[in-house]
Amino acid sequence: MIKFFREIRQQLLTENRFSKYLLYAIGEIVLVVIGILIALQINNWNEAKKQEIKTKEIRYFLNSFYSFFFNLINLLLNTTNILSLLMTPYIINYYIPYSSEIGGVS
Repeated sequence: MIKFFREIRQQLLTENRFSKYLLYAIGEIVLVVIGILIALQINNWNEAKKQEIKTKEIRYFLNSFYSFFFNLINLLLNTTNILSLLMTPYIINYYIPYSSEIGGVS
């Protein structure tokens, strides 16, 4: 393909058709610019998709975290059992969702 375009370019220059060569050069520049714009758009779509996935992960983590603590607070407020209160640290360490990527509590 490159050889084909090179032949066209050389033919236009040898025939002293500068105006047609200039038109050809502008057309080639436009094609390159269109290619770059398409690549940028694809990159933007991919970045938006990655950001959406990360947002969903953070929402899931926060939802789990708040749900757990809401249930824990209800347990502590409604219980009179000493054993349940003593086991609270175990419950916290066992049930908190952890994700090293988000930086959760282990």
